[in-house]
Amino acid sequence: MRYVFCSDVQAGNEITCYDSLGKRDEVVTLTEAMEGDRWCRNVDASFPKESFVWSAISHPDAQYACTAIYVNGTLVTRDEDRSTYGYGSAQAM
Repeated sequence: MRYVFCSDVQAGNEITCYDSLGKRDEVVTLTEAMEGDRWCRNVDASFPKESFVWSAISHPDAQYACTAIYVNGTLVTRDEDRSTYGYGSAQAM
């Protein structure tokens, strides 16, 4: 399974996701440059059995935030936020 996080702000993004060890909360720098002045980061996770999956990203200065969950290379859920006020956030489950 793969979580994907994207934002128009590269550093200081708060991400949350679950893996076999439980909930992960991190402040990260997104390292993959994408077109449209956006940055992304992939987080691979594995689970020993079927489990609840959820991901979120937020940044107080972002006007764009997106998170997606892929299982075996297939997109299963995605959320995107385009904010003209800042504080972009998105959640997928």
